Amino acid sequence: MRIASFLKLRPRAKVRPGVAGRGLLPVVLLAGCFFELEDLAVNIGGFGGGSGGSVTAGGAGAGQGGNPNGGVAGNPVGCPSGQKLCGDQQCRPIAPEFGCGNTTTCQPCVALNTAVDCNSDSGECFVAGCVPGFADCDGDVINDVGQIAGNGCEYSFGDVRPSTDVLDVPEAAVTITLDGDRQDWSAVPAYAFTELCPDCSREDLLSTVTNESTLPASRDLDAYFRVVWDQDFFYVLGEAFDNHLFDASPTGSCPGGAQACEDGISVFLDGKNNRVPNSFSSDDHFVFAGLSERFIAPGQGPPEGSDVAVKSARVEAACYRIEAQFDWAYVTGTKGGGTADGKFPPAATQTYGFTISVNDWDPTIADPNQIERQSQVFWVSPGPRYRFETLGYGTMQLSDGPDAGTQ
Repeated sequence: MRIASFLKLRPRAKVRPGVAGRGLLPVVLLAGCFFELEDLAVNIGGFGGGSGGSVTAGGAGAGQGGNPNGGVAGNPVGCPSGQKLCGDQQCRPIAPEFGCGNTTTCQPCVALNTAVDCNSDSGECFVAGCVPGFADCDGDVINDVGQIAGNGCEYSFGDVRPSTDVLDVPEAAVTITLDGDRQDWSAVPAYAFTELCPDCSREDLLSTVTNESTLPASRDLDAYFRVVWDQDFFYVLGEAFDNHLFDASPTGSCPGGAQACEDGISVFLDGKNNRVPNSFSSDDHFVFAGLSERFIAPGQGPPEGSDVAVKSARVEAACYRIEAQFDWAYVTGTKGGGTADGKFPPAATQTYGFTISVNDWDPTIADPNQIERQSQVFWVSPGPRYRFETLGYGTMQLSDGPDAGTQ
């Protein structure tokens, strides 16, 4: 600004050439003084907040360095960082509940029981997975980007409960039938597989686990199990979402000479719960039950007769369930005689060693026609010597609780 003095001049205004590169500048001469004013900008109804922002009438604009969402009508500032201007002229967070950042309609990303996020590249909604306890068995929504359609994560794994140190095994209130259906399990709580055992695959004769130190993403594998008992059998129901289902090796043989290579569960039992170091006797069991309904006891004699039975069922394209039953005489090692005081016959309050795992076989990256065991996830990690001793197994206790079976 420059100030100068003149003698008795009447107030008047004129326009004088501006400084080079600045255009015409208004100059006001008043009472012998003149003032050089900076550039003026007129806003009517709102403007964008950046330097060099355009002047609008009743609209919103943004210049270089300004808010790309412009300003709200009547509000001289643009939406704050991390927000966008919606159709109702209100600023809203760039978040799934307002449709992420690629739309001004601000309609929420919608998909039943899904975990929805905003794609960092496109700014669109996308389905990152399912909320815990649900699965997209028909595969119509997982990894959807943009306008989310389909019925979401439509399959419920039931009443999923947090694990406890001692697993409660309710007595069945109805007859459990191995038929691939789970209606007779409807009131039995489910538990998640949450633990890893990085060195376990070296001992179980089912091939090395390639991703043994990391839990798989839920959109790759998400599994739960339930347990009940009656006077004849101990029952297990395993359910899983698995983006690739295998019930046999595509080449007809298992890689690395593994005894089994298919998706399924492994059940570990210490029938007398005596946890003897460096010992694996007739009451200690490691049984694999596969999607093909095959079952084996790796490193042990095969179960006979009605010792073990398995039934499986596929649920749509990406889920399966496996039911298995174990005769109590087989569990406790008393089938050929002998005793198991306090363990056989079964009764409420009795305890047994137990854990369970889910196995996931997927195509290899190098050759999609070959498969590998990518994940094995446990309820309780049994420790790397679980084929030789049961010290690391978890504990289950039988109960006659009222929540078993259909009510």
